Amino acid sequence: MGKPNKVREGFSLIEMIIAMAIVGFVMSGVILLMSYSTNTMRRTSNMVNLQNQVKDALLHITTYLQEGNDFWWDDTNKELYIAGGEKDNLGNVSKDRVVISRYVFKPEPADPEATTTPEGETPEPTRGAIYFNKLTVPSDVVEDDHLLSEGKVNFSEPAVFSKIKSLFTSAVGTGESESSLFVKNVIGFNCEVVTNQLPPTTDPVGNTVQGDVIGSKCIKVELGMKNKSGDAEFSSTKEVYLRNS
Repeated sequence: MGKPNKVREGFSLIEMIIAMAIVGFVMSGVILLMSYSTNTMRRTSNMVNLQNQVKDALLHITTYLQEGNDFWWDDTNKELYIAGGEKDNLGNVSKDRVVISRYVFKPEPADPEATTTPEGETPEPTRGAIYFNKLTVPSDVVEDDHLLSEGKVNFSEPAVFSKIKSLFTSAVGTGESESSLFVKNVIGFNCEVVTNQLPPTTDPVGNTVQGDVIGSKCIKVELGMKNKSGDAEFSSTKEVYLRNS
């Protein structure tokens, strides 16, 4: 009598289906985890890059402000003008020439395909770029218009700012006042004059006496940026004192 055939053990169809389903769930979880990690790393990298750009831009503005003697903020056109004396190779400031630095915010052209903001929702901030340029005011202009006094410009004089702005306008195209791109993806550029003033006091009669202005001139600069993909946004504010004011 022959030996009985051995029954070969294996997986049933139901077991195979269950195993494939479990593997599918596990793989889906792994893929989702990897996708989440990749997106998180990208957002973190974009945020770090944006923070560095904002800090570098503020450092650039701060350097020019600290070395300047006066500034003017045109809130209507978002333009910051900084006046500083021209220095020679030895670091001496010229008494009859002045360098004006200018930061100008220019909004991007409107997108014709952009949809309107639904009622009740906050509209997207105006996106644009800041451009930077410098202009050396010649000595003859300085002397004729009395813009400069002992190597310093005083923007508080009513005629000074309009004259400086007209000099920039007339210099465009000559190579002296060509603007260079300073920083992109800007959604906020604002400056505010900070008055270093003692608190008000009361005189013996009872009248309020405004405190004196003390110290150097100070300006608060705010810069905000947001990348194109919209997954990173950063803004920073810095108060800067003018050493030579």
